[in-house]
Amino acid sequence: MRNLIVLIFASCAACGTASGADLDMHPPTPMIPAPLYTWSGFYFGANAGFGWELTTDTSTLNAAGPALFRDTQAANANGIIGGGQMGINYQNGYWVEGLEGDFQGSSQRAAHSFTCPGGACSALAIPATINQDLNWFGTVRTRLGFAPLERVLLYATGGLAYGQLASTSTLPGTVRASNVNPGWTAGAGIEAFVAENWTVRVEYLYLDFSRVSDTFSSSVASTGGATLDNVSSTHLTDNIVRVGVNYKFNWWIIPKY
Repeated sequence: MRNLIVLIFASCAACGTASGADLDMHPPTPMIPAPLYTWSGFYFGANAGFGWELTTDTSTLNAAGPALFRDTQAANANGIIGGGQMGINYQNGYWVEGLEGDFQGSSQRAAHSFTCPGGACSALAIPATINQDLNWFGTVRTRLGFAPLERVLLYATGGLAYGQLASTSTLPGTVRASNVNPGWTAGAGIEAFVAENWTVRVEYLYLDFSRVSDTFSSSVASTGGATLDNVSSTHLTDNIVRVGVNYKFNWWIIPKY
């Protein structure tokens, strides 16, 4: 009986040794962490917002060269904007660099009304209005961002702006003028992931389209007999706030440790 007990204990010890050896040779498989959000990749999306525009227009009435009347006025033009954007980002640690382009439609319109008094331009007083419509604009910008949280990006942005300003004069005989003017833009925003590939953002941009000049030749006779020309020189700036949504493709994914 004693020999049987010794044999059982010896067998158990051998089993324990074998099990320990097996555990040493086959360590447990490490847990694989869940994929982390990254800003690297190509994206596209849509946006909508509001713009408040400031035009500073100087209108001159000329007749065969000399200026007969001049008036300068600043006007505000508020309106709805909307469009789309596309771009690409590269994330390195907390920092995100990117390039983005967008194109916007706009309902912003400004007007400059003035009256040349009788005897200055013609025998009678001559009222006129310059109407100016910012029909569309776009930007091409670099972005530099900081991601303090995995799903949140704070960024500054700036670059080239361009837009179409269409102008008309109410003087008889004039025709519509349209210009595509270059300029610059700068702004900032905040963007956040709301799902694996979807982000939303709020963004502010300041845009300066420099100076736009147009000459409207009318059929109105001046005091000297020559017809009047309405020369308009406008400096156009714009402020916009917009909300956007983007879909991001998972390209250029750089693992984070």
